[in-house]
Amino acid sequence: MLFVLAIGAGEAAAQQPAHVAGPDVLESAVLERAAHAEQNRTRLQALLERDEVREIAAANAFDAEKLRDAAGTLSAEQLARIAPHLQAAEVALAGGQTITFNATTLIIILLLIVVVVLIVD
Repeated sequence: MLFVLAIGAGEAAAQQPAHVAGPDVLESAVLERAAHAEQNRTRLQALLERDEVREIAAANAFDAEKLRDAAGTLSAEQLARIAPHLQAAEVALAGGQTITFNATTLIIILLLIVVVVLIVD
């Protein structure tokens, strides 16, 4: 009886589809992740180059150059964590609109998040 169960289990296992990704899939995933991280880094650095952001940084005792340089050293995980805040700041500044209090607050929060991420990691 035990022998029959062992054979049945072996056949069931043999019929299971393999869940191992091939080298091409893994390479594609790694390249996609790196491209996404680089895109976020470029977006962050572009945001930090904006005059409005530089003025807000200076007004709040942040060195915009150090923040921009630090953005170049963030890991993919760190960039992924700040991406939603980056998106919100880009939307707030889209089209050259006048910065309102909410947009200013959002940008300051983004800058603080970058600084905190750099300090924690």
